[in-house]
Amino acid sequence: MEKSVKSNKSKGKIILAVGAVLVIALGGFGVKYYVDQKNYVSTDDAKITGDILNVGSKLPGKVLKINTTVGANVKKGDVLFTLEADQLQYQLNQAQAALDVAKAQLTKVESGARAQEVAGAQSMVDQATASLNGANTSKSNLQGTLNTLQSEYNKLVSQMDSFKDPSTGDYDASYAMKQLDTARAKNLLTEAQYTVKAQAVEQLFSSKTQLENQISQLQGQIKAIDAQISAAKAGLEGANSKLSLTNSGASDKDVAIVEAQVRAAQAAFDLAKLNFENSEIKAAQDGTVVQVNIHEGDMIAAGQAAISVVDLGKLQVTANVLESDLERISANEKVTMSVDAYPGVTFTGTVKETGLATTSTFSLFSTENASGNFTKVSQRVPVKITLDSNGKAVIPGMSVETKIKTTK
Repeated sequence: MEKSVKSNKSKGKIILAVGAVLVIALGGFGVKYYVDQKNYVSTDDAKITGDILNVGSKLPGKVLKINTTVGANVKKGDVLFTLEADQLQYQLNQAQAALDVAKAQLTKVESGARAQEVAGAQSMVDQATASLNGANTSKSNLQGTLNTLQSEYNKLVSQMDSFKDPSTGDYDASYAMKQLDTARAKNLLTEAQYTVKAQAVEQLFSSKTQLENQISQLQGQIKAIDAQISAAKAGLEGANSKLSLTNSGASDKDVAIVEAQVRAAQAAFDLAKLNFENSEIKAAQDGTVVQVNIHEGDMIAAGQAAISVVDLGKLQVTANVLESDLERISANEKVTMSVDAYPGVTFTGTVKETGLATTSTFSLFSTENASGNFTKVSQRVPVKITLDSNGKAVIPGMSVETKIKTTK
């Protein structure tokens, strides 16, 4: 009996001791949690970002050679890939010849030369005619492509009449989504039907934007061709005027005409040279190739993103913090971070800048609820943070947890 009493007392002491330890541990955890909440702003909604440069060609054409691969380090000015340039070389040679002829003609006119061979004059006319015909053919081809794209665009837009905002008369993705939200709220659409229609709306607006960009690019190219046609017409007029100089001297007006021909030929040559040089697509900054979207032999459009380059030495972290924590954060505050790819490794940095708009502001579809049932959602604001990589191979897109030491 006495042993049983002693045993119960011992168990009681053990329970009290364990309870005391638990209370102390929970108290310590609570103090740490309070201190962290007071002195730090933390979030796991963060990732590594960088200035990714998407390199493309200013001209449409066929990829001849790719000079780089994913992971390769490149310097500003390195040739990343080249387009087939046979036709561009021909156009450059033709423009050079036309410029040489125009300059020679100016020299003759200025020196008072009058005896001109009809055969030579006719040769200039033939050459100028060929240049004009070539420019007209190029414009016709571009116009045909533009007409095809415009037809596709008109067909697409005809499918989007219900997405036109009556208050503005514009096609509006947000207005379209509000219609779907209203239909769902009235149980006119199931969740599955809503998802399918929302995806269809997004695809339609994406296709519309792509077609508008392509049409705009073609219109710009046609405008450039029109300038070439004007220059070619001026060259042809000059060639014809040469025939009139066969038996007559050059007047001030004649000299002015030939000088204008030289300027037109120079402009045509400069454009042909620029196009030829643009067949070599070069890196606009130092960095590392992170994506190659083309293959040798591919036909690419002007402005199409072909190769992506990022400077891995200038990476930063973008942390999306709650709007309620924003006023506690200031520039240059210290930040500790962990990267999922490197467990147990602590990275450091400082607050560089805070965003001037929430992350949802630039979303394709508005977060506003048109159904009448409003649920307040805390917004997040992007905060840019410098990153000391500690020699680790971090790359854009990696997940990060940040802990900002605040002074407010």
